[in-house]
Amino acid sequence: MTEINYPPPKWRALAEWWSAYSVSGKKLSSLIPKFHRKGNRKRKVTNEASFFDRALERYLVLECPSISAVYQYYSELICLENQKLVGDKIQTLSYKGFYNRIKKLPAYDVAVARHGKYLADMKFNKIDAHLLQSRVLEKVEIDHSPLDLILLDDEVDIPLGRLYLALSQTEEHSRAKPPESERQDASVPGMEI
Repeated sequence: MTEINYPPPKWRALAEWWSAYSVSGKKLSSLIPKFHRKGNRKRKVTNEASFFDRALERYLVLECPSISAVYQYYSELICLENQKLVGDKIQTLSYKGFYNRIKKLPAYDVAVARHGKYLADMKFNKIDAHLLQSRVLEKVEIDHSPLDLILLDDEVDIPLGRLYLALSQTEEHSRAKPPESERQDASVPGMEI
């Protein structure tokens, strides 16, 4: 049997565990840590949603204003509304809170609104794999590389230009494959597939 080399808990931790256990009616689930409940999960500013929506309309246009310019518009809207109110004033979001709300918007929808559907599709449509070829030489890749040589005319001895090396890379269908009887597994010598 292996020993656990952890130090024993302090008396204060034991007292808190016993208190939580006895208050819950002696349920073992009360001893499970509830880290997921930590932090501030409620919005501090609640009555400014219509102003945020108006600022969002200003952000999602083809002119692509910056977030700071839209935040300035948002805070000015609330400031003008607060001048009309007598009682409770409307609180503005902090710049960081406004920025975080903007960044939580779906990126594709923001790109469509700010740059157009074509550019958004170009940015978000990734090619997962290349298409497989069905015939020989259906797809050929060619690479042109400049060489450190200059071609001279034999008669006049003037330079004609720089040489380029053009290489063609083969694809799967034109590679020579051994017949089925000659193929062997590389991990176990002598084993035929």
